[in-house]
Amino acid sequence: MTAATQPRLKFLLSCGYLALSLPAHAQTAASDGTEPPAEIIVTGSRIPTIKDQGPSPVTSVDADTIRANGYTSVPELLASLTQNSGETQSPQSGSSADFTPGAQQVDLRGLGPNHTLVLVNGRRIADFPLPYIGRSNFTDISNIPVSLIEKVEILTGAASAIYGSDAIAGVVNFRMKDKLDGLTLDYRHGRTEHGGGTSNRFTATGGFSAGRLNFAGGIEYLDQRPLWAYDRAVQDSTDDNPVSTIARRTFLRYSIENDTYIDPGAATCASLSNLNRGSTIYASRPRYGDFDVDLDDYGPGYYCGSKRSIGYGTIISGRKGFNSFGNFTYELSDTAKLFTEFQFGISKVRLMYDVTSWAFESSSSSSDNSFYNAFDDTIDDWSRQFSPEETGGFEMQRSKQTTMSITPGVRGSFGNSWNYEASLNYSRYKSVVRWPQIVNSKAIAFYLGPQLGVDDDSGYPIFNANPARLYTALTEAQYDSISADTVYNPVSWTSNLQATLSNGELFQLPAGPVGFAAVAEYGKQGYDLRPDPLALTDYYYSWKDSDGSGKRSHAAIGGEVRVPVLSFLTLNGAGRYDTFGFAGRDVGKFTYNGGVELRPTNSLLVRAAYGTGFRAPDLHYVFTGPGNVQSSVDDYFLCRTEEPDEDIGDCSYSGSGVVVSRSGNRNLRPETGRTLTAGAVFSPSPRFMLSVDYFRVTLDNQVDDLSIDTLVRDEADCRIGQTENGATVNINSPTCQDAIARISRFASGGLAGQISAIAVNPINIAREKTSGIDFAFRGSLPTGIGTFTLSLGHSHVLDHSFQQYPGDPIINKLAFDSGYYLPRDKSTGSISWEDKGLQLTLSGTRLGKLPNFDEDAFGKASYLFNSTLQYDFTDHLRGSLTIRNLLDTMPVKDPTWSSYPYYNASWYDSVGRSFFLQLTYKLGGEKL
Repeated sequence: MTAATQPRLKFLLSCGYLALSLPAHAQTAASDGTEPPAEIIVTGSRIPTIKDQGPSPVTSVDADTIRANGYTSVPELLASLTQNSGETQSPQSGSSADFTPGAQQVDLRGLGPNHTLVLVNGRRIADFPLPYIGRSNFTDISNIPVSLIEKVEILTGAASAIYGSDAIAGVVNFRMKDKLDGLTLDYRHGRTEHGGGTSNRFTATGGFSAGRLNFAGGIEYLDQRPLWAYDRAVQDSTDDNPVSTIARRTFLRYSIENDTYIDPGAATCASLSNLNRGSTIYASRPRYGDFDVDLDDYGPGYYCGSKRSIGYGTIISGRKGFNSFGNFTYELSDTAKLFTEFQFGISKVRLMYDVTSWAFESSSSSSDNSFYNAFDDTIDDWSRQFSPEETGGFEMQRSKQTTMSITPGVRGSFGNSWNYEASLNYSRYKSVVRWPQIVNSKAIAFYLGPQLGVDDDSGYPIFNANPARLYTALTEAQYDSISADTVYNPVSWTSNLQATLSNGELFQLPAGPVGFAAVAEYGKQGYDLRPDPLALTDYYYSWKDSDGSGKRSHAAIGGEVRVPVLSFLTLNGAGRYDTFGFAGRDVGKFTYNGGVELRPTNSLLVRAAYGTGFRAPDLHYVFTGPGNVQSSVDDYFLCRTEEPDEDIGDCSYSGSGVVVSRSGNRNLRPETGRTLTAGAVFSPSPRFMLSVDYFRVTLDNQVDDLSIDTLVRDEADCRIGQTENGATVNINSPTCQDAIARISRFASGGLAGQISAIAVNPINIAREKTSGIDFAFRGSLPTGIGTFTLSLGHSHVLDHSFQQYPGDPIINKLAFDSGYYLPRDKSTGSISWEDKGLQLTLSGTRLGKLPNFDEDAFGKASYLFNSTLQYDFTDHLRGSLTIRNLLDTMPVKDPTWSSYPYYNASWYDSVGRSFFLQLTYKLGGEKL
């Protein structure tokens, strides 16, 4: 290129790293008369290249594909990825409502959301400020506006040598729209066939230039109405329970001495029949009444209950939100420019998991919550659920989520193909979360009156409580007198100063140029739960939380090189050293990766990559304060030994209240990982691409909270000497000794022998390993009646194993009796036809078989189909109609799933068929 013809240079930022390219109108022609391809940055590397495939597999989904396949949110989009195979929190799950209301996650390879690194424009964003399932920090994807995304790139494999901590299972990078001209206005309206969940979304994107100043950005406003469970026939009543259709226990008196329900009488329940939308009835539960001599068994136990109140929760959370992204650039010269990227968003989320409830509870540190009732000389146990008529409507959890990120910096070039960038990134996520609660002391005073002492014989507190108080509907004023909102103000933040240097042509070898890149970083990260101080005490019923706050510093230096050894063979390598300072400690880790690209022909790429990864100890795992959390578990030991013929859901010891004692661990070590990928890409033309890749990921020293359900299952297996399926268990094994030591049982009293408390904390556990094969195909065929395009993707997991302690048996997470719900297979596909501005797309996802609730067999595979019809009325006006869940498919039926909502909510929902009408109009600029 001569000085006379040298075009002005344009710098592109992709994935947060520097790339050098030429504007299309200024590129010089190649020797064959065609334009040379522009250099790009592929996620997983910092070195500019003209090739869109490297040694590690990268899946890309652009804005056109997002619209054509009918993805209406980022969680929907990522759920369709075959590599996203982990079981995450559903918006209607109890753990989501209690711990992370409104947030959603991505879990590549089923290794946990905290092992997938999420980037926006190649930069880290602040974690959700509340921990996942109350344990670990993670990135919330629900607030990323799908309408402002230009492309999503998914790298599956260890990338810590490029990106640092967290990139063990892979990286998901959202590239926001930044090449915009004119003003594009977009409106989308959505509704469901069976009612509820209506949504409206408005988006505006555009850009302008004023001399050396350029701007590109967009705003999105979303109004998503909630979808209530009572609007779906498959989960609006306990009659939908495939195992037991008994009503919920809205009003219940339980005699500890006789282990029976105390009959309130049909007339009492009739006086309450207006509650729960007129569904409160005189109900019974088998074998909870007095002993029947003739039947030689216990008769039914009676109470006032409702079959419909189970449906007073949301399937889709309500959300009203505003989000914005933008990018300012100012050209200092032809070879340097200043830039500032920013994001700001506010969302108000409303959701409901269940109605509020109360039962007598002496303190949050005890699960033996009976009292001596002097009114009728009995050891009593009272509990009740509050109806919407009493609470003034449905009491929803409300949260306000405020996110912001800003990244000023400078980028440019110098010398012979050297590119640089220096930037300072700051990201913050702040929430205000309100949960409706019952104030325990006020409820006790209201229902039971003053305590009259302690019974000498039983040791229980004495009250003189007239049962008529329990069986009385409250006025709104009375309910307000015993209830309050607990308000948390959690915040998380991250800052990072980064400098990168790259050169795609460091020097020439006979086979081509050597590429080089280097990076240096320094940053800080922190979080503060800022809970309601009263929530750290016994103030609220069944809600005693723990605090948590902490910060850490981080520094890193790394480099990367690409060497064309032969014309058909390229080697890639990267190394990086990270160090973290926290809790008076410094933890450092060196990671590396290497890759091979073999191109025997222009159409065939054979590739392989090996990399190491790590994750620094999670902030909440380290800094969470000591505290007790009221929870419930199924006491498998007592159920299996005392009621072996009962289903676990009907066992007397199912859902037993326990105290979970939890604290952090400041001596945690980093998690480490290794990833191997190997495969081939065959692409004889731009219209045809076929790839097959093998993957293997190994995690060592993995950090996790001990599962209380797993501990209780293990304790039962160990004490009995065998699993439910008859496999022999050694009580002297490390797992058995640990489980038995962590579980405390009452030694005396009415709950003697039952679980009182379980001690948990995060630990470095031994190993998790998964391997499998990814397949992808894309082909297009132009014909006289239009162009047909077929896209297919499939992931098959060969194995996924977990070993809690060295020497323990290896658990196969894909087995139906493993306690995990991971699919072995996941597939996606689409076929589209396009001609003269008209496009029709049919897409589908197949989820492989999952274990049933009883974990004694697999269920059926599930299928979900979408369809989108799109038409360009003009070059600047486009309309589309999307039908999600085209066949109106409901969740896979499981005759053993007795837990609400009576299906696996981590993988399925009952939204049903949905319709989305979208209209896009562009003012000025190039055509859509």
